[in-house]
Amino acid sequence: MHYRESFPVILFLDQSGELGGAELCLADIAEFAGKRSAVLLFQDGPFAELLRDRKITVHIATLPKMAARVDKGARLFAYLRATPGMVMLILRALRIAKDFDLLYANTAKALIVGAVLAFVLRKKFCFHLHDILSVDHFSAINRRLIVSLANRAEAVVGNSVATADAFRSNGGKKDLVRVIPKLIDRRTLHRSKTHQLRRRCKLIPNLRSTRHISSSLNCVIIC
Repeated sequence: MHYRESFPVILFLDQSGELGGAELCLADIAEFAGKRSAVLLFQDGPFAELLRDRKITVHIATLPKMAARVDKGARLFAYLRATPGMVMLILRALRIAKDFDLLYANTAKALIVGAVLAFVLRKKFCFHLHDILSVDHFSAINRRLIVSLANRAEAVVGNSVATADAFRSNGGKKDLVRVIPKLIDRRTLHRSKTHQLRRRCKLIPNLRSTRHISSSLNCVIIC
């Protein structure tokens, strides 16, 4: 039996339908996981098209506009206004997530949804942290919410030492986070069709690391 067949059935969650660094990274991981995985997006768009091109199963549960407007700098009032939309999304996602063993949140909004789904369905979940939790980029309530929910995960994958250190300095459990640098399959970049995207994401177009991808999954499964 191929060792990937021993993986749990994984549902990856991401809030974006657009292509960014976190989404390109997820595309490689989901493709590596193969038929034992699917991706749940909160928006349709180019990212969904890329996943479908790579024969990855995609589910769409659209996030209502009010909830979609919550960003890294959001304060308490923004979350209160977004709550009905988040509840609607979670109810839709419950029907999809019930058939999976592990929920893999790839963004902050996906973490909120994934943590609630995991609690209701009694599933395991993990969080892939792509951003440094700094005062300059995240409001206090966002930092507290992300760390509080991530501390309940089976594992946290950080894309750099700086990301992991910031997570710990904001109250993240020291032994929970594993640092796995982000490496992107060059095919993903070619399919993005825009040189501007390559420059913006500051990616290396000729580098692929199966070890990176399998490590992202194994660190969750082993923990």
